[in-house]
Amino acid sequence: MPGLAGLWNTTVGRGHHERESSQPATAWILSTLDEAKTYLVGEIVQSTGVLRGEIQTLATWTARVEHRLEFTTEAHNLVINRLNYLKARVHAADLALEDMGNCSRRINVRIRGIPERAGEGPLADLVVHILQPLLPGIPQAMSGSWSRRYSEICLGLPV
Repeated sequence: MPGLAGLWNTTVGRGHHERESSQPATAWILSTLDEAKTYLVGEIVQSTGVLRGEIQTLATWTARVEHRLEFTTEAHNLVINRLNYLKARVHAADLALEDMGNCSRRINVRIRGIPERAGEGPLADLVVHILQPLLPGIPQAMSGSWSRRYSEICLGLPV
């Protein structure tokens, strides 16, 4: 507003006749300033309303994104927990499969000279009887304990 004061001072210092002609100019300036003020206030109010609407839209969108993120995090955690559970199950199944493979190999002993269907009785007793002269340290009771141990470990049968 210093420009108006300067304008006022220059018009006041002149004569009475000049002062009368400057009054319509001052009124026009004041009217123009009031119009500019009204326009600027309207623009500020309108811009503020638009900004409030955009902020509200962003707040709603942010809330939706946070909800989706929370849901996604929960789903991710469930998938990770299920994956860890399945990894443990696969590991346990691998161990069981390895043990079953070891157990099935225990009965696949072939001795040259003994036919596949040698004797209809307990094969373990026959094998111990054949190996006794070759390995004198094998006790006589081994045949029964061997079959019991096989039944317990590989077949899961109570003895």
